[in-house]
Amino acid sequence: MPHPLRGTAHGARQWLFGLLLVALATAGFALGTGSAFRPPPGYVGDFTQDWLAVREFGAGRPVYGSLPDALRRHMNGEPPEDFLQWNAHPPGSLFLVLPLARLDHADAFFVWNLVTFPLFVVAVGIVLVELGAGSGRARAGAATVIAVAGATCYPLYHQVLMGQFNALLAFLFALAWAADRRDRAVLAGAAIGLAAAVKLFPAFLALYLIAARRWRALGAAAATAAAIGALALGLFGTGAWRTYAGEVVPAVSAKYATQWNNLTLRAFWLRLFDPTPESRVIPLYHAPVLGAALAAAARLAVTGLAARAAWRAASVAGRDRAFAATVAAVVLVSPIAWPHYLILLVVPVGVTGAALRHSAWRWPLGACLAVLWLPETFVPGLVLGPARAELMGIHRHAPFTPAENLLVTSVQHYAVLGLFLLTLRAPGGPDGPR
Repeated sequence: MPHPLRGTAHGARQWLFGLLLVALATAGFALGTGSAFRPPPGYVGDFTQDWLAVREFGAGRPVYGSLPDALRRHMNGEPPEDFLQWNAHPPGSLFLVLPLARLDHADAFFVWNLVTFPLFVVAVGIVLVELGAGSGRARAGAATVIAVAGATCYPLYHQVLMGQFNALLAFLFALAWAADRRDRAVLAGAAIGLAAAVKLFPAFLALYLIAARRWRALGAAAATAAAIGALALGLFGTGAWRTYAGEVVPAVSAKYATQWNNLTLRAFWLRLFDPTPESRVIPLYHAPVLGAALAAAARLAVTGLAARAAWRAASVAGRDRAFAATVAAVVLVSPIAWPHYLILLVVPVGVTGAALRHSAWRWPLGACLAVLWLPETFVPGLVLGPARAELMGIHRHAPFTPAENLLVTSVQHYAVLGLFLLTLRAPGGPDGPR
C-alpha cells in the first residue's frame, strides 16, 4: 500500500519545480531583452494610460478624463504627439491596475510586467500538459525555449515593452480551454468572462460556448462579466461607462481602423477600398461601401466557419479544434489587433502544431508561425529597405501603393488567416450534428 503522504509530497515537488521553471523563464526573458520589464524615465507605453486613469481616480477625477492633462500632472512631462485623448481600455480592466496606483510610473510598470509575464509562461505550460507533454524534461525544455528563443519573439517582447494585458488574456484563454476539455464548465466560463471584462473583444469566445452548446460555461461567463461590470459601474460611476462607450470606442476605432499593422479582416479590406489619410495607404480603388461590405462578409465567413467547427464537435479533439479556431478568429474579427495580440494564439498554435506535426501541412504552418514570430517590419524591411521599415515603426512612412499594401505590409495578416484555416484543417475526431 502506498504511503498516504507520498502523493502529496510528489504533488508539492511538481508545483515547486513548475514555479522554479516559471521564475527561470521570466528571468531569462528579462535578461535576454535587456530588462525591458522596467521602462526608462519618461517612457510612455500602453500601461501608462491605465496607470494614469487610476491615479486620476485616486485624486477624485474621472477615469476617462483628459489623458494628456493627467500625464502632465502625474509624470511632469508633455505627452507624445500621437497620445490618446482618453484611456482606451474598458472600466473592468482598471480593477487590475488599481492596486498599483500608489506606486510611481516606473515601479508600477515593472510590477505589472513582473506579475503578468509569468502568466504567459504558465499558459504555455498548460497547453503542453494538456497535449501530453507533461514530463519534467518537457517542461524544462519549454522554459528554456521561452527564456532563450522567447527573447527573439517580437510579439512577446512588444507585450512587455507596452505593458499590455495580453499575457493575462493568453493565460485565461489557455485556462478556459483546459477547463472546457476537462468538463469543468464553471471554471471555463469564469475565465472567459474575466477576459471579456478586462478587454471586450474576448467576448467573441462566447460563440464557441453557444455553438458547442456549453450552456453552463456560457452562464458562468455571462455572470462573471456582468459581476465585474457591475463592480466597475459602482466604483467608477455611470459616467465612466457612458464616456467609454459613447466617445472612447468610436474615436479609437476610427483612429486606428486602417493602420498598416492592424491585423484584422476589417482593417485589411478597408485599407484596400477606404483607408484613412492617417494610415498612409493608397487605395486600390476608393469605394467605401464595397470595402465595408467585403469586411463584413469576411468577418461573417470566419465567424461561420468557427461556429460550424464548434457545432459539429463531438469529441474532445473536435472541441480542441473548435476552441482553437475561435481563438484565432478573435484576432481576425476584432476591430483592432496589434502584433502583441499574437501571443493570444498559444492554444491554436499548440493544438494545430500537435495535430499536424506528421502531416505535410506542418510546412505551411511553420511558415505562418515564422512570420508571426518576427517583427511586423521584418518582411517590409527585406522588400522595401530598412530605412522605410524604420519609418513604418513610427508611422511616418511614405504612402504604400496598392501592390505594397497587398504583397508586403499585409503578410502578418495572411499568416493569422493561414493559422486559422490550418486549425480548421486539423483532425477533430468524429463529427457531431450537421
